[in-house]
Amino acid sequence: MQQLKNISSTGDVHWKRYLILCWLAQTLFQLGFSFAIPFVPFFMQTLGIHGKELSFWVALFGAAPALGTIFFSPFWGMMANRYGCKKMLLRCYIGGVVVLSGIALCRNPYWIIFFRLLQGVVCGSVPVALALVSSMVPSERTGFAMGVINSAMFSGLLFGSFFGGVAADLFGYQNAFVLSGLPSLLAAVILLFGVKEHFRPPEGQKKPVGNPLLNQWKKMTLSHWQLVLVLPILLVLGLLMFGRQFDSSFMSLFVQEINGSISGAATWTGVIQALCGVAGVLAGLSAGYLSDKFNPGKTAMVMAGLAALFMISISLTPNMVYLVIMRPLSHFVIDCIEPSVQVWLCRKVDLTARNIALAWAQSMRSTGWFIAPLVCGLVVNGFGLRALFIAASLIFLIVMVIIAVAYHRESRHEAHRKKVISNQ
Repeated sequence: MQQLKNISSTGDVHWKRYLILCWLAQTLFQLGFSFAIPFVPFFMQTLGIHGKELSFWVALFGAAPALGTIFFSPFWGMMANRYGCKKMLLRCYIGGVVVLSGIALCRNPYWIIFFRLLQGVVCGSVPVALALVSSMVPSERTGFAMGVINSAMFSGLLFGSFFGGVAADLFGYQNAFVLSGLPSLLAAVILLFGVKEHFRPPEGQKKPVGNPLLNQWKKMTLSHWQLVLVLPILLVLGLLMFGRQFDSSFMSLFVQEINGSISGAATWTGVIQALCGVAGVLAGLSAGYLSDKFNPGKTAMVMAGLAALFMISISLTPNMVYLVIMRPLSHFVIDCIEPSVQVWLCRKVDLTARNIALAWAQSMRSTGWFIAPLVCGLVVNGFGLRALFIAASLIFLIVMVIIAVAYHRESRHEAHRKKVISNQ
């Protein structure tokens, strides 16, 4: 029995090594983006953008990649089914090199937004990485594997934000962007030569009849019964991303406000982001373990309630020390929610539909991501930066309620199913 647990669903005994290498590659990819992206509001100020104009461009910058992801994520999910997840993940990593290097050359906000849009089109790595590792590991270790990959995002955030903030203050924002493309390139090399995917292309089928666009759309969608099962979870993921991104685009400006000036704000932002990265790593591993041990829906529900409380506390921030403590704590509980919901989603569909389900989940997440910065811009202009955290608290309360309803319905159906089986 123990020997069987060390063999993946594809019969590969090297899944642990592949999981570690996928984690390392994903960490480097996230490191590259967190090395410079959080400091773009400061970079824009060096280009002469200030005041309400700055709020507008920061909001647009935060929303732009989500717009590309909304429309292209299902397409990439279909391509992953046809050509394999490894090739799609390589596309993300190479795209990251192009995007980050391109922003370094920008001299006006229009080009910055263009490359940010391109990021959304080609760099959506999370669902692809999740689909890749979920196909490699034994089924009983799916929650653990997803927790590991989610922790990679925050491992990259930890190192990238800290060193990126220091580099931006010492060497300038443009040079920070020049350096940020190198980790993505290294991630592509590790994935290309270190990870083996046991992918079988779909067998030849008869040429479908009818409208070719409609046929392609069917390949990118779930069946009716699958959609009924996962729709509440997709809604939760969209709202969750809306809550997570509600204050993220303006966090550096909030740090600048608490700090009192732009001088040193990048370093403080990097320190806070790095601590949030530590919290995210711990959250990813904790959520993966809890989701394998307990019902993932219940775990997500509790964490959403705690997230609402922490968001309220951040709105009352009196000084930088308080923010340095409370922001990572809030990140820990927030970052525990998504891995739990992702495991919940994967348990609702079989392996053949997992790429498509995770791709649509990414589209829902990106919808929340796209809307959040735009709404944030309106809130900041109307009520100030602190109002963002009050609004975010309300969002997480709504997430908690939706999860509670879905969890209660699932528990009731499961109890009914067991009762029917026992009476047979």
